[in-house]
Amino acid sequence: MRNSGDDSSGLPDTYNQFLISITENIPPIDLNMISHLGRYLPDSIPEPFIVSEQSVHNALCKIKKKKSTSEPVLSNALIVEFADILAAPICFIVNSSFRQCCIPRQWKHSKVVPIPKIHPPASIESDLRPISVTSSLAKIAENFMCTHFNNHFKDVIDCNQFGSTAGRSTTLALLKFAEELYRSADNSKNIVRILFVDLSKAFDRVNHNILLKKFLSNDFPMHVTLWSLMFLSNRSQHVTIDSNSSSVLFSHAGTPQGTLAGPNNFKLLINDLELELPYIKYVDDLTCLSTSDDPCNDSLQCAANDITSWCDLNDMILSVPKTKEMIVHFGRHYNNSDIPSLLINGNKIERVPVFKLLGIVFSSDLSWQHHVDYIIKKASKRYFVIYNLNRARISPEDIVTVYCSLIRSILEYACPVWHSGLTTAQNNDIERVQKRCLRIVYPELSYRDALFVSGLEELATRRETITRNIFLDIKNPNNVIHNVLNKYKSNSCHLSTRSNYNFKSPQAKTDRYMNSFFPYCIKNKF
Repeated sequence: MRNSGDDSSGLPDTYNQFLISITENIPPIDLNMISHLGRYLPDSIPEPFIVSEQSVHNALCKIKKKKSTSEPVLSNALIVEFADILAAPICFIVNSSFRQCCIPRQWKHSKVVPIPKIHPPASIESDLRPISVTSSLAKIAENFMCTHFNNHFKDVIDCNQFGSTAGRSTTLALLKFAEELYRSADNSKNIVRILFVDLSKAFDRVNHNILLKKFLSNDFPMHVTLWSLMFLSNRSQHVTIDSNSSSVLFSHAGTPQGTLAGPNNFKLLINDLELELPYIKYVDDLTCLSTSDDPCNDSLQCAANDITSWCDLNDMILSVPKTKEMIVHFGRHYNNSDIPSLLINGNKIERVPVFKLLGIVFSSDLSWQHHVDYIIKKASKRYFVIYNLNRARISPEDIVTVYCSLIRSILEYACPVWHSGLTTAQNNDIERVQKRCLRIVYPELSYRDALFVSGLEELATRRETITRNIFLDIKNPNNVIHNVLNKYKSNSCHLSTRSNYNFKSPQAKTDRYMNSFFPYCIKNKF
């Protein structure tokens, strides 16, 4: 790994110093402002903020005993073992913390564990993701406070913001994006330009002063605002790599990855980033697209300029090398070379034919071959687990459970986005992965018999069920992407007297669009 030198014992200190250096030009929070706002706290904590001893006891019992914690003395196993005794004093500490908006020092310390983004990592600057391991008691307090945060934030959240929020899953974000993409590309005259934005070290660069202003502008309860900011201010951290640990350093900016509050803080920070073009945000991932029959249309460039301006105002840095553009165009009149390059801060954005967005591989030809190849390759790397379990004479039932968790989950991830667009050959390629695994576990049985004995279904059947269930959820008016269905609603005069199905298939020009999620589900009257 670059910058590690010959002695790996110094690497934790090197990495910790690098993390702190990210925020060198970001000012610490204005403690005078915090002190001023503290005067507006009510004398007693509001009733909804009071935590009961029973709820604390329940939270203590749910702690995973073997999960890592930053507490050197109070282990998770010990907390769970003595939950009955600890519930009352911990409940008192949590309520006192909420009432005074004061955070115990131990709750503000993180053990940072770098997780490689690629194997092996080549650079500490770009190839490691810092995950913060914090106190289990801090997580309990965070969980209670996050409930109050979400109760308020749900009324102000951007409708295009997904992730780390109930009812705003990765699958829904991808379905909303894919619907706009496939519908726009149905007209061969359209040039669809997609911008995949990457924010550099986004969580680490959160300016607490800016975050405070957004808490206040969105009228969060004062206890939520002050407690959240005090939880972030003047945090300490050390880095652990293998058995080596760094010295403790203090940070005056950022929101730790691995905490419960981290994603909430960033969602609030980015909530006011809105564009005139169709877009989705998944925490710190931003994707937008423009549609026009004019190759010189500059709407995506304008959106890129707006994003750059937002970054400048919010102390974020847009990573030009990792930000990409993809062009989807099936007409014959223009080539990609006829379309002006996107520029960010004077730098050209690289154009790519394939891009992995939130774990799904999209390609400029709008086929799913690249994604199918990707998931099969990823799943195939885990065959050895099934082989080894079988050789160790683990029961077939347990091996099937492991298969479902480690391999089948890869083959079904966000499958409503791509299931309906698969070819027969692609369906068969995916099914072969399950066939191979069952052949290892039940070598004497046919695939059909192995399915019966194991209690599994064919993957295509499962994907169809998952797709149907997701569509039924979206039909609920409370679903975050329910409004996408508005363009498919039938006029009352066109409704069948024998059916109360309220949607009609679009007049699609291509099978590509007709086989995308929404038209496919409506065609099959899910």
